[in-house]
This record gives sequence, C-alpha cells and structure tokens, in this order.
Amino acid sequence: MNRKSLFSLFSALLIGALVLSTGCKNDDVVSPASENLASEDAANVVAGEVGTESGGVNDMLSDMTDLRNSPLFANEDGGTAVLNETGTGRYGTYTRTYDPATQTWTVIIEASFQNPVRSGSWRREYQYFFSKNGAKQQFFITGGVMADRINFQIVESGCSGQFSNPRVSHQLTALRGSVVADVSVSNGDTLLTVNSVQPRYRAAIDSVRIRGGLRTSDHNLTLTLTNIVVPTRLDRRLPEQNIGGRRFRNVRPISGTISGTYNAFITFQRGDTYNEREVTRNFVINFGASSGESVGVEITGVNAPKFTGSINLQTGELN
Repeated sequence: MNRKSLFSLFSALLIGALVLSTGCKNDDVVSPASENLASEDAANVVAGEVGTESGGVNDMLSDMTDLRNSPLFANEDGGTAVLNETGTGRYGTYTRTYDPATQTWTVIIEASFQNPVRSGSWRREYQYFFSKNGAKQQFFITGGVMADRINFQIVESGCSGQFSNPRVSHQLTALRGSVVADVSVSNGDTLLTVNSVQPRYRAAIDSVRIRGGLRTSDHNLTLTLTNIVVPTRLDRRLPEQNIGGRRFRNVRPISGTISGTYNAFITFQRGDTYNEREVTRNFVINFGASSGESVGVEITGVNAPKFTGSINLQTGELN
C-alpha cells in the first residue's frame, strides 16, 4: 500500500472516530424540553409546600392570622382566660397549653380532609409567644394592649403528614423553621408582616405523576419568607369553599416573597423522560404580582430554561 493510500485510510478512520465521539456526547446532552420537565416536577413539589389543603405555608399563615377563632390565639378580651384547652379548629382538633415560666404557648393540631379528588392529614406542633415593645405578654390582647410582635416556631419532632392530589402523593419526613410576625393596623385592618428567622425546611418523598410518567422525588426544600403581608379581616380572605362537606377559610397574602431551593434525587417508575437524577432548582413566589387564589412561581436552574407557572393557594396544586 503506497503512502497516499495509507494517508486516505488514516483520514477515514480519524473522521469515523470523531463522528462516534460526537454521537456519544450528543447522547449525554439533556434537551431543553427534558430540563423543563424536571423544573415542572420541582414546581409541583413546591406547590404542595405552599398550599393550604396540603398543610403548607399558607395553612400555617392561616393559623397565625385567624386571631378571633384560631386555636393559636386566645385573647383575654376582658373574659375568662383559658390556658389549657382542647377544641375544634379549621381542619380538625387542637390542644393548646401555656407555660407561665417561659410565657410560651404550645399548640398541637391534628388536621385531615378528604374528597373524591384530594385527601390529606397532618399533625403540627408550634410554640409561640406574644410581645409588646420587646416585653412578653400572655395573650395577643392582654389588659387591652395588643401585641406588636409574634414569635412562632415549628417543633420538628411534633410534625408529620401526607397528602394526595391528582399529580402528587406526598409523605413528610421532616419540617422545621421559625418566623417573626410584626403586627400593625391599617384602615382598621390588623396586618401581620411575616419574616423568616430560621428558613422553613421540609424534607419529603413525593410521587409525581405528569406527562404520562411516574417519578419519585426524594427531596428537601428550603424556603425563606420575606415581608409576607397578611390581612386578618375575614373579607380579605380567600372565598369560602365547601369541600367534602366542610367549609374552609384561608388567608391570602397581599405582598412579599418566598424564595428557596429544591434539591432532589429522582427515580423513575414509568417514563424515563429526563436524564437528570440529582436535580437542584431555585424558586421565587411573588405575592405582590398576583391575585385571587393563585400566586405566580418561577423555577430556575443552571443550564435549564426558566419555568413559570401559578400555584393554587387553596389546593396546593400547580394550575
């Protein structure tokens, strides 16, 4: 074989190797559509952590702001103060106790609901105290003086729960965090401005069913609440709904943001539709840019297109 033939053979082999190499690399590239599906999964999980019927952030805010009827806030109001009490709350039963040594309340809430489409049950334990000008006081209104701050903490060891909706089945494994709510009055309406002291942390295992696939997200979420303004008057709440024979009344924040991070390990039971197995996404929820029962959410990630959607605050589902 002459030198010209050898050179031609070598060139052909080199080009073939390059083609094969390029083909292998292309197999590893995640398409934009697949990346967006991973972000959509993240959005569905975040929605469950925000909604009321899923025991999410809005359920906690609803507990915090229902000053007249909530098990969390016993007002002195010139009547007989009850320091230890068991009763019926918005979703189920509660037990509230007061520790005079620390001037701190503890409440345990057992909640559940079920209808043909959705179901959920959860247990929450909170500790909280009221203060005025930095000094603790026993009740939200004590001796006619209304507190100007509420310190509110989730007791991790007292929390559990699960829920199911058409897209997500959820099993909680950990929940913790704390917030402070500054109290103000505007046009006769009592407002709470809620900020995280320790970010809300949720770990869970969720099964996600969308686009014909079934995936398990073993994940954790970290959420920071920033200047979440919540009116407490009933006429500023979400409309009452009759769900499964029970009427619910829930708050609707009017401004502020929730920002956070979703970290998950994904396994596929049906429809291996994206290549990512370890998924990290950032998200932002802006209450000031939406209205009604829905609030907008943006999901972003490295080398992933931005995903935008809206969350139903009542159901905890992505619209």
